[in-house]
Amino acid sequence: MAKPRLNVQMKDLDKTIERFEILAKKKKKETAELVNQKAIDIQRGAKKRAPVDDGALRASIVIEKFQNGMAARVGSRLPYAAYQEWGTGIYAQHPDIPGRKTPWSFKHPKTGEWWINFRGAKPQPFLFPAFEAEREDFLKRIEELYKTL
Repeated sequence: MAKPRLNVQMKDLDKTIERFEILAKKKKKETAELVNQKAIDIQRGAKKRAPVDDGALRASIVIEKFQNGMAARVGSRLPYAAYQEWGTGIYAQHPDIPGRKTPWSFKHPKTGEWWINFRGAKPQPFLFPAFEAEREDFLKRIEELYKTL
């Protein structure tokens, strides 16, 4: 018994491939623009929420783009930024790193005063809430962007 055969002939295959390439470039550009805009929105929200002493933390919140603009990282490289976000000691709220449960003493770097039996600093979240505020809109807009494919 002979095996059935299927012959497919496509007209204007080169034009079809060219259209797909144009569409892919357009979607890539639109995606990078959306990622950039949402990174700016997150940065703006984080700066509004950041606790202010001398303004260094707020000023340090920056955007780093990578993967040809298809991804972005918003954050601060200041060593104490994570302590502000998640808290320290008995107040620490980081999901993976438990805080110290016993008090400690240290000399304050700015005032020179000794802090005795310090139990920790309460968290003052600024970055994660800024991200959460933009997450739903970002996902909705990405979905809309790629619905047309």
